[in-house]
Amino acid sequence: MQKGSLKAKSTAASKEVKLKNNASFGQKALKGVYDVLTSVKRAKINYSQNNGTLLQGYIPSVGFLGRNSYNGSTAPSLGFVFGSQTDILNNAIANNWLVTRNPNDSTDTYYNKNYGKTKNSKLDYTVSVKPLKSLTIDLRGNRIKTSNISQQLDIINDGFGSFAQNENIRAFETGNYSISHFMLGTMFANSDNLYQNFRAYRSTIANRLYDETGLPRPSNPNDPAFQENGQQVMLPAFIAAYSGNSPNSVDTGIFRNVPIPNWTLRYNGFMKYKWFKKNFTSFTLSHGYRSSYTIGNYTNNLQYEFGEANTSGNFQPELLISSATLIDEFSPLIKVDFRMKNSLSFKGEVRRDRSLTLNFNNNTITDINGTEYVFGFGYKLRDVKFVTRFTGKKETMKGDINFRADISLRDNITLIRSVDEENNQVTGGETLLGIKFLADYNLSSNLTASFYYNHQTFNYAISTTFPRQAINAGINIVYNLGN
Repeated sequence: MQKGSLKAKSTAASKEVKLKNNASFGQKALKGVYDVLTSVKRAKINYSQNNGTLLQGYIPSVGFLGRNSYNGSTAPSLGFVFGSQTDILNNAIANNWLVTRNPNDSTDTYYNKNYGKTKNSKLDYTVSVKPLKSLTIDLRGNRIKTSNISQQLDIINDGFGSFAQNENIRAFETGNYSISHFMLGTMFANSDNLYQNFRAYRSTIANRLYDETGLPRPSNPNDPAFQENGQQVMLPAFIAAYSGNSPNSVDTGIFRNVPIPNWTLRYNGFMKYKWFKKNFTSFTLSHGYRSSYTIGNYTNNLQYEFGEANTSGNFQPELLISSATLIDEFSPLIKVDFRMKNSLSFKGEVRRDRSLTLNFNNNTITDINGTEYVFGFGYKLRDVKFVTRFTGKKETMKGDINFRADISLRDNITLIRSVDEENNQVTGGETLLGIKFLADYNLSSNLTASFYYNHQTFNYAISTTFPRQAINAGINIVYNLGN
């Protein structure tokens, strides 16, 4: 097992450097570079990698440091003992460290053995930038990839001192992959137009694949080809259309190496103005954007041969993918959060999200779009008196009453597009209205009473599902026995 971690942090000085009015161009340029460098308040990069190897049928015994002499060599290698994940299988076969069989000897029994190798890598980075005293920008990116290789071992002994793995038994690899992405350019575009772009981009991608691979273009309909409904063509066209990229420049491969940063912005500069200082204790604007590109599951193609076609006439891909998903969301698009000096607070935000999944098993695109509006109100009544006779005598309690009301409206729709049949169908979606109200009264440091009311209304996008409502309300009394 190997792990790596790299962290870097940078903290800028708070003293501001100012230039004279007659400063030269060079001084201004240096000042600009200085401002950019000192605006980075914190930066952190983490990279970790976990590897593992399983090798069954290993014959040598374990000695000092896990090694022992066997057949004139020391097994296993010193690098493997100290954690190296360099492929040990071929080394073990060449040195006869594994159980073998002679196919010409009918009494030589075959043993069921397996070889396994795992690799998990993760890259994360975070950069906090403060270009203005009241503006903070957090940039985040990540990439995760997992790989699991398994192979049934059948080591053949030819009887003349040579050993080899049965060439008819190939290794099987599975894995997952996810990376931060960027597709803001199409966030507000019409989904029907984006889908038509996807269909149109496929011919461009197919022509690029012929040029990149050197494989011949078909001269008749029965020749192997990069077909428009094939995985190698649809995946780059899908990414280009919904990410706003050109089909002439989009990467035709499956994996990306560099995670594109997502961001969160916070601005509280309004509090430097007199009117805001007079009426508010805090006033903050926020904005955030996140996007990701995910391969749900990939496997190596055991039938892959370069230039060979499958039963559909499409050139065999080296890796088979079950689905690819693009997600982006404003979380939030805009958020206003303030608290006034008269104990009134308000929170309002607009969220927008989109999820697109290209399924290669049935050549469909699942398009989910959602928009949500959230408004929250709060108010505190201070030192409210309450007269009680719980103990038989008149007693006055005094405490604060906190009121909180939240209203949310979410509208989402699910649309499935069949690429082969050019058929679009709404399969789900709803409009959800939620109302929440909470009032809690701190009667004492040990006793709190609260009233709550929750109301949800669902109106569904498909006619086969009826509207419904859910309402619950009640009173809670909590007494703390502690001091």
